[in-house]
Amino acid sequence: MRSMTTITRRNFTLATLAGIGALTAPALVRQARAAASAVRLGFSYATPSTLVIKEKGWLEEEFGAKGIAVEWTLSRGSNQTLEFLRSGAIDFGASAGSAALLGHANGAPNQVISWLSRGESTTLLALPDSGIKTLQDLRGKKVAATRATEPYLFLLRALAKEGIPATEVEVVPLQHPEGRLALESGQVDAWAALDPDFAITEITRGSVPIYRDLSLITGGVLNVHKDFATENPDLVTAVLKANVRAVDYIKANPAEALALYAAAGKLEQPVAERSFNRNVLDQFAITDADVANLIAAGEALRDTGSIPAGTDLAAATNSLLAGSYITQVLAAG
Repeated sequence: MRSMTTITRRNFTLATLAGIGALTAPALVRQARAAASAVRLGFSYATPSTLVIKEKGWLEEEFGAKGIAVEWTLSRGSNQTLEFLRSGAIDFGASAGSAALLGHANGAPNQVISWLSRGESTTLLALPDSGIKTLQDLRGKKVAATRATEPYLFLLRALAKEGIPATEVEVVPLQHPEGRLALESGQVDAWAALDPDFAITEITRGSVPIYRDLSLITGGVLNVHKDFATENPDLVTAVLKANVRAVDYIKANPAEALALYAAAGKLEQPVAERSFNRNVLDQFAITDADVANLIAAGEALRDTGSIPAGTDLAAATNSLLAGSYITQVLAAG
């Protein structure tokens, strides 16, 4: 078990943003290129459409005819996706919308080009016999969370909304599966959950939500490296078309898609079905409500010092979002 830390301006900034700040280091600056020889995509067990695209080989078929290779990299969370984009390891990757803003406001070279998933992707869970029933019960308690991810940022926003100082909650920084195990073993009092571990502990241990609020969830988004998008707009469009095709395929073949999702994550059927069905996948467009939600998320992040104090959040959000690509794809049918 890693040591506990309190959510404070200093240690959140040091632990979470050190890598983001390193983006400006010359060694990590991406080389511009006239034409792409490869398209590098992140895929995630938690993002069904990326699994379908990878499994079906649609991009390999389309890009291969143009002499462009397709490379896939597994990302286990928003923090990894942003790290991979910063280092140039991938051109496209999924993250939470709030995490995308966190990175972008600290200099990450990402732009959001579409929403990938909506729904109740996160909540705060406790064991049924813990005595913890509400968010107020977390004062002085330990909560497991993965920094720079939607569940962590959901926790910050929930505390702010309920008037609980962030300093009154101790956080154990763990990756999502480790956080679930820490909850189940009693090493922490609550966990900022994410599927599929969210569903695993609900089904196997009866873990229960102590705080739910869809308005604090930004959802999953597709990021692109901004230089790649500028240099290769046609490839950005092709990737977006593949994602829309994948969602259409999932809707037409739900049993097959669920089986693929379960196999990729090595999930039991009940767990796979519950976590899979929480996803709303076909609302791609970037809306005014999304803009407002991201700005609100940014306010919570700025209050903790994870986004610089002087940041114009409206400007940062507008700079992050590049909705014209998906608008054109949807208009073209």
